Amino acid sequence: VAADDLAPIGAFESDPVAVAERLLGVPHSLGARSSAATDCSGLVQQALYACGLAGPRYADQQAELGQAVDRSDARRGDLIVWLSPPGDHSWTGHSAFMLDADRVIHATGHHGAVVIEAFAEADARYRADGFHAPVFRRLQA
Repeated sequence: VAADDLAPIGAFESDPVAVAERLLGVPHSLGARSSAATDCSGLVQQALYACGLAGPRYADQQAELGQAVDRSDARRGDLIVWLSPPGDHSWTGHSAFMLDADRVIHATGHHGAVVIEAFAEADARYRADGFHAPVFRRLQA
């Protein structure tokens, strides 16, 4: 291991989106949470943990983190959660991070992996599938 790759125990990353970006291309698998496969809330949880932040496992719990922000104010690092439609399923919603003002990074079954996607495209797809309008949460000041 190169010395530049080492960090002291207890040192944390500062940008959850940068952590998520390192997982681009990792296959999507419902219930998974690792660098080998992950689901949407698992990706968010891993990125938050790497930054020393609270990381609940499920999307509905992640939707309670931080402070609410308007879509027009959303920026890199903000969490987006589309809460699930009513029905008989084990998942509670879909979680993603804002990559910038117009794009998200998320693990999605639609693309089968961790991907970067236009927010507008993801939003249209989840709403068409019956998900609630997304909530935006600012995790860090």
